[in-house]
Amino acid sequence: MKIKLKPIYFTLSIIFISIMSLLGSAYAEPFVVIEYRNSENYGLGDSDNPFALDNDYSTQHKVLSGEVLGGIIKKYYGSSGLDLRFVQLAIIAINPKAFARANPNYLFAGPTLKLPSVRQIQNLVLGVPLDDEVNVPMGRDLYFFGS
Repeated sequence: MKIKLKPIYFTLSIIFISIMSLLGSAYAEPFVVIEYRNSENYGLGDSDNPFALDNDYSTQHKVLSGEVLGGIIKKYYGSSGLDLRFVQLAIIAINPKAFARANPNYLFAGPTLKLPSVRQIQNLVLGVPLDDEVNVPMGRDLYFFGS
């Protein structure tokens, strides 16, 4: 079963949140909307990419001489539907010693990169420390809208 979210749902969500904030709700928290580009079926099981099938799937990759970060990202995350810019930032944040001055263009050969799961990327966006993923505050989710 394919579910397509139409732009009207996004507009209605924004209107609802605006109304709730105007009514003076006691507890308000911002939320982040990330659009999955180039994939209408993300998270629906139609993709064979393990990152798309399991939010907790992560793996490792040994960097060989001549490899670039963009190629590694496309190999593992290419068909996941994720915005690869977020993936790149997450890989750099999780593997700081694999890059010179946190620059994605200066990837050292030899280290084993930890390739983060969708949940780990979400936690990085929310500001949850890497070593504290178990204690993610309840109700702090990223909502994914796309066409």
